Amino acid sequence: MVMVMVVVLMVSVGKAAAVEMKKLHGMDYTVGTSPQVLYANSGSSRDWARLVGIPFSYTFELRDKGEFGHLLPEAQIQPACQEAYVGALSIITYAHDKAFNIPNAALGTVTGITAVTRVAMTLWSTIMAVSLVTGVSIYRWMDDVERENPELVSSTVYGSSYEGRNITLLKLGLRNPESEEKKAIWMDCGIHAREWIAPAFCQWFVKEILQSYKTNEKLTQLLQNLDFYVTPVVNVDGYVFSWTNQSTRLWRKSRSDPPSGCTCHGVDLNRNFNANWGTVGVSHDCCENNYCGTSPVSEPETEAVMGFVGSRINQILCFLTIHSSGQLLLLPYGHPQISAPNYDELGMGKAAAVEMKKLHGMDYTVGTSPQVLYANSGSSRDWARLVGIPFSYTFELRDKGVFGHLLPEDQIQPACQEAYVGALSIITYAHDKAFNIPNAAVGTVTDITAVTRVAMTLWSTIMAVSLVTGVSV
Repeated sequence: MVMVMVVVLMVSVGKAAAVEMKKLHGMDYTVGTSPQVLYANSGSSRDWARLVGIPFSYTFELRDKGEFGHLLPEAQIQPACQEAYVGALSIITYAHDKAFNIPNAALGTVTGITAVTRVAMTLWSTIMAVSLVTGVSIYRWMDDVERENPELVSSTVYGSSYEGRNITLLKLGLRNPESEEKKAIWMDCGIHAREWIAPAFCQWFVKEILQSYKTNEKLTQLLQNLDFYVTPVVNVDGYVFSWTNQSTRLWRKSRSDPPSGCTCHGVDLNRNFNANWGTVGVSHDCCENNYCGTSPVSEPETEAVMGFVGSRINQILCFLTIHSSGQLLLLPYGHPQISAPNYDELGMGKAAAVEMKKLHGMDYTVGTSPQVLYANSGSSRDWARLVGIPFSYTFELRDKGVFGHLLPEDQIQPACQEAYVGALSIITYAHDKAFNIPNAAVGTVTDITAVTRVAMTLWSTIMAVSLVTGVSV
């Protein structure tokens, strides 16, 4: 019932708050007493508070205006909370300034604070409320996940960044009941610093696995036969740097020192792998965003991934690297004159794109990078396929250019949901083929994604705080 109900004397203050609320997402909030804008009632906490002498007393009725009512979609949770936050601050600031005789305690004088709030809200506090800005690091989240799920999760530091930060992965897997040798899935996120949706997805992927596997037989089977190696942020230094301020927000590369004769920091880590390195789609100018480095594997981050994955080539079935943007599923290879030996089978990415579209109607284009984007060399995807990992894909998440790397917060969750379904589609196919499970054919992940879609209609709130995870507010 989008409105703010107030006692008569405070209508003007409430209207100023409603103006500030509308500035965020364009939503109108009606202001007035309950009889004026809703219906007469008695016995409310709001009325009691004013009767006993509390000068400012309001009821906030948040989204929406009847379309969904109390079954508000997940995509509206965060914007609704943002609006309420701005409105509450507006009223609180007015009451504070008046009580403490602060000059200009007049209607509308909260413009500064809400302007700051709006700027802050353009920064990401991801679905999991895990961000460097809030002071709760991804590392802390990883520690919490491991501590709370010892039967399923462990962590490994497998490298160090140029600036000395740990490069850490989470391993998700259950004991195989037959004590058979397990295979593995590799997933990495955040190889390009500015692509903040990628680390958010790796966290989302882990969260969904943790919340679903005990009630989803297929997921349980996957975890018994596969170990999932998930790195939320490969380019740790660049990611940290991208959070410094607005001027660094779109930083892409690592943060290594410039080579001799150059003044620009960093290397494009996804042009630094030993896969047709330096041939196409790269720059040898260290100031360019696609600078490939002085040599293949010149960067410690690249070396860490190649070292860990390279020692497990016979174990890893599927290599998934998560990026943005463009809504693409990219197959190997980035070089236009080279084709993967299992190119036709890799085309099962189209089945994954079909499953992804079923969630929110978003189209994802499938093909090699030269076919649907541009030629490139030195990517982790190409390296993984060259060394023998049969299924290797780059996911380019939302969107198609409207916001680019500055994806609005209300698109984080649907983007992660789509990627989760797509990743599970590919992983399930690779698993079923490797373990000779009947019907391991393109499109046979329907059941698991159908279950996923049902599960996603339940609320795992923006803060990922729910009774399901056992994490209380």
